[in-house]
Amino acid sequence: MIKHNKSLTQFSYVLNNGNMIDITDRCPIKLIQTMSEVLGGNIFDENLVGEEVEDIYHYLIEKTHQMPDWVDITAYLKYEPKRKLLIAFNTMFFKLIEDDIKRDTTKL
Repeated sequence: MIKHNKSLTQFSYVLNNGNMIDITDRCPIKLIQTMSEVLGGNIFDENLVGEEVEDIYHYLIEKTHQMPDWVDITAYLKYEPKRKLLIAFNTMFFKLIEDDIKRDTTKL
């Protein structure tokens, strides 16, 4: 589970045993803030990682990460495209923090 402050500038990953790992340094903060504005609500869902979506959704997330103002992705906000964007976002996000989680889990 991901915990964050209201302004989406500090992030922690909560392990199954309740311990928290600070992952702020690994987080793509601008991407997270952009996706939160576009998708609304809680955008973190580790269960979505690995679900299949068309490559265009991964491309949109990667480009938004590289250049946050490059395109208006609000056209993708209908239910199914929104869900696919959410899947692509979570896949990229959890891949970025995976090493921190594995490293800190082995210390316990």
